[in-house]
Formats: sequence, C-alpha cells, structure tokens
Amino acid sequence: GKKDFKTINPGAVGGMPSTDSIDPEDLDVAKQISDLCTFIYQYGSDRQKTRAMLCHIYHHALHDRFLEARDLLLMSHLQETIPVAGDISTMILFNRMMVTIGLAAFRLGKIW
Repeated sequence: GKKDFKTINPGAVGGMPSTDSIDPEDLDVAKQISDLCTFIYQYGSDRQKTRAMLCHIYHHALHDRFLEARDLLLMSHLQETIPVAGDISTMILFNRMMVTIGLAAFRLGKIW
C-alpha cells in the first residue's frame, strides 16, 4: 500500500530503521576500526594507508588509550613524513590527531 513518509524513512525498505537487534555488549568498535585499518594497510594506496593510520591513532586517543595511540604514532614514523607530504587535508588530520593525543595524555595525567 501507500507509505506515509512522514513517519517512515523512505530509504529503509523494511520500514523504520531500528537498533533494537544490536546488542551493545557485542559491538566492539575498536576491533572494527582495527580490522578496517588492517584491510587498508594491506590494499590501500600510500595516501590511504597514511590517513587510515592517522584515524586509527586518533580513535585510540579519543577513547583515552594514550599508550596505544603513542605507540602507533612512534612505530609509524608519521611525524617525519607528514610535513613533507604536501597534502593539506592529511596535514590537518595529522594536527587533529596530535592535539587529541595531547588531550588524552592530559586527561590521564601523563603531562609532567
């Protein structure tokens, strides 16, 4: 029959979108981010790999996993390659990631 799009999302074929079937306990976003980044590390271009690493580090820092973020940053040597990359959007992402790591360190009392 005719659907009332004021109450039902037209993009949802099955009707109103819902998250009722998703158990928050089963949702491991950190693992999903890690899996997606691993896929990009294997198959992506150099720019995609760099941006995936920045997003991966940013995600750790955003969730106060400072040590994991710091270790990923130090192992990747991004701080040496970003300034010469010349890609403005990647530099912005790098700066955002660095600020977020600093804020994570501050929240955890790692600033001396």
